[in-house]
Amino acid sequence: MAAPLHVAEEYQPAALHAMACAQPGAAEFLPKLLTAFEESAGPQRKKVVISAVDSDQAIRWIALGSLFLDLADVLELSFRVFTEAPLEEDLSIAVFHPGLTRSAPVIEALPEALNGIDLATFRSSPITPSESATTYSRWFLEYDAFDSLEAIELGRRWQPHLASPALATTMAGIVCLGRPAGPDMEVTDIAEALAAVSAHEPDDMDEYGAVLAEAVLSIKPAASDDPAALHGAVVVLSRNRHHEAAETVALALLEGARLYPDTYGVRWARAVHRSDAADKTRVRWTSSDSQQRAMRLLVETLAAAADSALAPLFEVIPSLGLGVRWAAVQEHGARLVRYWCTHPDAVDRAGNTAFYAELEAQLWPELETRVRTGDEIVRRAMTAGEWSWLRASADPGNSSSAVTAALTAAAVAAAPPEQRGALLTGYLRTATAPDWTLFFPARRRPEPELLGVWVTQDRAALQDPAFAELVDSAIDKEIARDSVELLEQIAHLDGLPEPLAGVAREYARTHRILRALGDMADEIPNPVLEDLETVDHRFRYYYRAAIASHLLVQNDLAGVSRYLSATRSYELRDHFYYRTTEQLQHGLRDFAHRLLYLCEADETSAWMRGDVKRAFGDWLRKPANKRRALDAARHLDRHHSALWNALVQQLSDDRQQVSPQSRKLLSMNRFRKGQH
Repeated sequence: MAAPLHVAEEYQPAALHAMACAQPGAAEFLPKLLTAFEESAGPQRKKVVISAVDSDQAIRWIALGSLFLDLADVLELSFRVFTEAPLEEDLSIAVFHPGLTRSAPVIEALPEALNGIDLATFRSSPITPSESATTYSRWFLEYDAFDSLEAIELGRRWQPHLASPALATTMAGIVCLGRPAGPDMEVTDIAEALAAVSAHEPDDMDEYGAVLAEAVLSIKPAASDDPAALHGAVVVLSRNRHHEAAETVALALLEGARLYPDTYGVRWARAVHRSDAADKTRVRWTSSDSQQRAMRLLVETLAAAADSALAPLFEVIPSLGLGVRWAAVQEHGARLVRYWCTHPDAVDRAGNTAFYAELEAQLWPELETRVRTGDEIVRRAMTAGEWSWLRASADPGNSSSAVTAALTAAAVAAAPPEQRGALLTGYLRTATAPDWTLFFPARRRPEPELLGVWVTQDRAALQDPAFAELVDSAIDKEIARDSVELLEQIAHLDGLPEPLAGVAREYARTHRILRALGDMADEIPNPVLEDLETVDHRFRYYYRAAIASHLLVQNDLAGVSRYLSATRSYELRDHFYYRTTEQLQHGLRDFAHRLLYLCEADETSAWMRGDVKRAFGDWLRKPANKRRALDAARHLDRHHSALWNALVQQLSDDRQQVSPQSRKLLSMNRFRKGQH
């Protein structure tokens, strides 16, 4: 067995440390020496030329420079003391005696390919100290030799795992030399370094992990900090069972959240949310004091947080592994529920929120109260479908629930039109106190069909003046769309409130007047025409086609003219045209005498006569129609036959001179050629 190598005391690190510290100007000289040695072992293998008059001195400085290199690099170095050809010999380090060397080189004038050191003057060739050499020399001169060398070795070992060599060096200085993190140090850098050491150099955690974790905790957080790196470090540390370091970094996170719950705390929650959902890693607290401190910080954070920050912060709670009980956060949970009521998407429902079951249990009664008391924000969101997910947990047997009603209203609004009536009917059949305001909000135009369903199932709603007004308005809009379906549904009901009762009465009276108008068409004068003038304008518009048909067959043309003048029913003009065309197409033989009467009688209103003649003239443009018209004269007496033929010829001539304007017919299918 070989004997251990004995190293003389003067070459030991402590003696070399004393030598360097005793050398004047070492702070400027040592970084250049170390840089020269780094470059001699570097990729370019830059040769070091040393001028010395004392061989022991030269060897000691070479030994000192070698302390800062990896052992493998040191073993690769070659050197010779007092070589006679320092520039020519193939050496890593060439030491020459300036008084004994022929043509001794001038250190300060060496070519750029060489580094030179003069141990007599402690001057050098132009050398720019590297960052690592500057740091290592400073450490070596300021701290214990062994501590500084340990830091250097540790920094080299951590370099492959950290973001940069400089960061590895800084972290090593913190843990080995007790150097402060410094005001410029980013806490995220320390956290990422801690996670990297935990993952790649786990054996170092026992000695250095606590120091790095305390460094994280020592840096006061800022509102603008991003805690994602700290959260990531906690996850890695906990997964690797470095629990003491994990709980220290968790305390740093909680301290930041306590100071800035609405910014730092919310960003922390986002980092938690982005974590792998399948990873259930939690902090494991090894110290009861730390756990109690963490619990206190958490409660203070929740108390200081804005309502909008509570939901994200509740997502953080499970990751802390504190074993928090609902009673400890119930007050803040109630505040979160109140905020949730007006912000349906505030709380994550994917299982990441702490005490979700307790929060939802409080949510239901809070929503119930707000819907019942008319909270417009809640009601609008609920009927708009923003709470539709609650239907899965609704109690179908609770027919009195305002929330259930609001959810049903949202479902009705979202359903295809053909399904809405059935959904609404199903609700009304079981609801004990149906609330129509949820289904027909003021901001949305009601569907008359759904109002009809409601009236059929819940007639009592009509006693509510607001609902009656809504129905009345819907009837107006329905009539404007040429429909009276809703009116038909309420017209037969007893006890209708005003104005619905008035609308129903007017609707029935209009029917009677129209029947009488047809029954008394031959009367001159016809008193029903005066009654027709008093019909509500809405029904005159809705029944305009029927009114036009009745007026065309009235014998009391003077009365018809008075009616048209009094009511200014210009909407009848197209219908006079259409009904005239329809009669010509389908009943010419019976209509010919009436048509002649309308066109020739002095009492006929000028614009009514004009529409009738225009329809007749357009119809005559087809040769087949003209032949049918001339043939119809056979069924008139001689006097009227002559007038008829003259009218046909006149209109035919007029149509040949004037190109007719195109008109949109009500239904051309009814006027197909060949139909009689």
